[in-house]
Amino acid sequence: MSPIGAPRPIEPLGLFTYGALKAGWFFAWRMTVFTLPYWGGGAAIAAGVVYLDRELADVAAVIAALGVLAALIASIPITNRIAREWTRARYGKRLSEGVWWGIFWRVLVVSLVAGAIFAAVQTAATLYAARLEWSPEQMFVTLVPYAVLVANVVVMLRAYGWAMSVMVARRLAVPPRPRAR
Repeated sequence: MSPIGAPRPIEPLGLFTYGALKAGWFFAWRMTVFTLPYWGGGAAIAAGVVYLDRELADVAAVIAALGVLAALIASIPITNRIAREWTRARYGKRLSEGVWWGIFWRVLVVSLVAGAIFAAVQTAATLYAARLEWSPEQMFVTLVPYAVLVANVVVMLRAYGWAMSVMVARRLAVPPRPRAR
């Protein structure tokens, strides 16, 4: 803990810390708001196309996929902008280099590990619940997938916060490269 008024040390947040959760929330809500017109617009247009003519479901799927692709492409500069804003708010420093790739692959790795663990838990709960006759125990076990969903959201928020803090700490620890003239 640094004294009041002293600058914060520039170090990455731990994955399972409250700071990572706060940083992940800082990232997630901004990313959602900025990319909503792309993926939400594509989904709304696709839903409208299917509503008008059910035979155009394939076209609607392509429209929705293009919306998700547009959101992915738009998220690259937005990721860097959000990381710059977080760096300025947390450390009072300027982030000059991009961090999107480092954030992306770190969150992907955490997602794959968490997905494997959560899928195993959900499968085990589903199989166990299917073997039981109706009982309060079965009702309780069928709630496990909802708990897994909440845990997955928390882990993903923490993963985004952790990945952003790791990349920011790396970028701020290294002096910026001189630009070619």
